[in-house]
Amino acid sequence: MKRAAIIPVLIVLLAPACALSALIWSDNLLTNPGAETGVLAPWIDGSHTIVSQSQGEHTGPVYPHSGNWFFNMAGARAGSAGQLVIETLYQDVDVRSYAPAIDRGMLLVQANSWLHTEDSPDHDYADYAQLSLYFLTESGGRIGTLTTGLVQSPNDIWIAKAVDGTAPFGTRTLRLELLGRKREGGWINAFFDDAGVKVAEVPEPATLCLLSLASLQFLRRRKF
Repeated sequence: MKRAAIIPVLIVLLAPACALSALIWSDNLLTNPGAETGVLAPWIDGSHTIVSQSQGEHTGPVYPHSGNWFFNMAGARAGSAGQLVIETLYQDVDVRSYAPAIDRGMLLVQANSWLHTEDSPDHDYADYAQLSLYFLTESGGRIGTLTTGLVQSPNDIWIAKAVDGTAPFGTRTLRLELLGRKREGGWINAFFDDAGVKVAEVPEPATLCLLSLASLQFLRRRKF
């Protein structure tokens, strides 16, 4: 059989094996990801975050994205004269059991949350929200960060935000941080719900399959 005919056959044979090696994502590693216990624990807050079933705002009440509760930062108040106020809520996830994959550069991480802010960007006192994932060492040192940056939800609705990447060498804890920010004139109208952190190990067979398929496709494109 000529090489031109053999290559398509090999691709067909390899494809199922690669499919079997597809990524398998973990369940959500966070505890109480949507405040459905009715309390903050085990989240750590900056002293003003509470869990709420609704929050009255001048544009109308805010309700959970799903379930009965959500995280509410409206207790943190900004003053006048350009005072900047920031409130944070975070939870740490122990990933020491994934250390071998992490230190081979083979652990993928996804973090997400639904967020809701009130005031629009044209206001000097606009509200902002931010999702960040920090990669921490055994001793708590920060060795990497993924972040959405400061964002707003248009039209006072819930929006989904996410970050993803590869855990850097030495990561032993993932810290998901939710942040609300406001400059002057009222409370931080930043709300969060249904947060999540998931991981997936990149299996070695999948890497080999992808390289093999890529090589075969390259050979297939060459002139015989």
